[in-house]
Parts: sequence; C-alpha cells; structure tokens
Amino acid sequence: MYEDNDFGNPKTDWGFVIGKILKECKSPFKIHLRDFEVIVVDPSYYTAWESDNFWICEDSGNLYFILNIQNDFINPISFKPEHLTKMRKECSLQILLTSCNYRILASTEHGLDDKNLIFADLNICPGLYNIDLYVEKNDYPEVVIYKFDLLKA
Repeated sequence: MYEDNDFGNPKTDWGFVIGKILKECKSPFKIHLRDFEVIVVDPSYYTAWESDNFWICEDSGNLYFILNIQNDFINPISFKPEHLTKMRKECSLQILLTSCNYRILASTEHGLDDKNLIFADLNICPGLYNIDLYVEKNDYPEVVIYKFDLLKA
C-alpha cells in the first residue's frame, strides 16, 4: 500500500525500495525485503527519462530487456547482439535465480500505475545469471538494454 512519499522513513515495501534506489544510485542491484527480493532495473541514473516502450528479446540463449523512447533505433524485429557495440556498459549484477516465476513490473519513481501493471512474464530458466546494463553512447541516451547472460544452469 502506498502512503504518500514514505521513502525517507519507509513504512511500505514501495517506500523501502524507492528509498534504497535513491541511496544506491546504480542499476541493476538487489534489495532484500521481508519475504522476497527485488531486482532493480532502473536506468534513470544514466538517462533521466521514463519510457513506455519495453521489449524482451532472446538471441543465442541470452535474454535482452530493452527500454527505448525512440522507435527506430532498436526493436524486437531488428534487434541483434551487435547493437551492444554501439552502447557503453555501465553496471553488472551476478545473481542466482531459483525459479521460473519472474515478472517485470512497469513502474516509475512515482510508484505503480493505477493498475499495478505487470509488463511481462520472463521466459527464464533457473540458474546463475550475469545482468549487464548497456546505455546508448549519446549525451542524452534514449535506449538502454539489460542483457541477462546465463552463466550456469
């Protein structure tokens, strides 16, 4: 439940997560809550934008989560891993995913939308993953890509 802006002195899970995001200033990273974990994939530290254009692509066993505010740079139909050479790698997280039940939650720093929208189920198998954040090489980046690389099943 949302109780105003409680991330300075959090009383809600949402406030706790937002408070940690504001302090950590990196992405991706992991937050432990009471009964679950949150993997934060929030590139706003590098890009200063919010996007409604999200895609998930798979190629050669890797999973790519693409956030894009311009429709002509990368999309699921034209995506190739070579696109990453046009980008810079910003941050990485190594994490063990232990089930197949994962969701991407579409949110902003203002909290969830009025439908608590879940963007997509991930078709991902359990295993040890490296998650890399790539940002477009540009003064005002409009594209970021998270690459989920399975290291060990």
